[in-house]
Amino acid sequence: MDTAMTVDELRAYFRRIGVATVLDTHSAPTLKTLETVVAGHNRNIPFETLDPVLGRPVADLRTGTLVEKLVHRHRGGYCYEQNGLIGGALLALGYDVTALTGRVVWLQPDGACPTARTHLALAVNIPSTDESYLVDVGFGGQTLSSPIRLDRETPQHTRHERHRLISMPDGWRRLEAEIRGSWQPLYVLGPDAQQRIDLEVDSWYVSTHPESDFVRNLSAALAVFWRRGTQVHRRHPARSRPVRSQPRHHDLRFPDARRFGQRGPGAVARRTGRRGTDALPRDEPARPAARRRTARARPGVGGFDADRRHRRSLPGRPGSGRRRLHPRQRSTGLRHRGTQ
Repeated sequence: MDTAMTVDELRAYFRRIGVATVLDTHSAPTLKTLETVVAGHNRNIPFETLDPVLGRPVADLRTGTLVEKLVHRHRGGYCYEQNGLIGGALLALGYDVTALTGRVVWLQPDGACPTARTHLALAVNIPSTDESYLVDVGFGGQTLSSPIRLDRETPQHTRHERHRLISMPDGWRRLEAEIRGSWQPLYVLGPDAQQRIDLEVDSWYVSTHPESDFVRNLSAALAVFWRRGTQVHRRHPARSRPVRSQPRHHDLRFPDARRFGQRGPGAVARRTGRRGTDALPRDEPARPAARRRTARARPGVGGFDADRRHRRSLPGRPGSGRRRLHPRQRSTGLRHRGTQ
């Protein structure tokens, strides 16, 4: 994020977030432009932790690398990738962008030990008005869907719910969201600017540490229009060995996709025109179609290998050559593609 996007990268990014007909590379760096970019990014690039779950470290946060993954390969990512990508676009448009890191306190009990500074957000300054806004498109299911002023403590409206920033000692700020009538803290944000090398160390840590939520849990989220969609699959309560070198393929589906503004069944993190393959990374070779079989994991019961052994034990219909699916195998929306 320390470098701006090139003109070609910015055009591709605008097409990716669906604002190519509204903005161009010469758009003025105004509040309206900033709101348009943030809204388009939230609607089209999902939060997802697929790479850490599959054992792939995320340590290269150069602008070109982020454009290749999130724009050209139509993937998603987490805060370091999401905010790094939009930061490169805003720099190219003429905004002043500062990287800030903070500690996540969302869903943390009172008195819990402080978490590491492993969340990235952006302070964006509009040159024409000299106003600073908080931009964060990478906080998962509760991400900030509109930019808000950094110098205000009063509640501010976004496309979804109200947020507010509370001043803390030493220049820190706490971001809170109004959820079901009560204010819930999301994270505390430090005042000092961060360099890309520091962000890459943090990103490598959260994508490789065995106790990281991103390594243990497969999650995805998308904020579309006035609704939010979130999917969390907790498959790794405690991993004692690294992920296998040849990870299996997964389809990451949002529950009831039509509720969240997607068109048609099977709409997920990335649309390719084929149902059931939207969230597969493009750099993963697909298995031969003739050998594909679909099985669904039973949560918490021995993982996929145990599920396949269980499936083989079920009787098939005579003469059909098929195996029946046990009803418990239909209990999750995460589909595994493997061979038998």
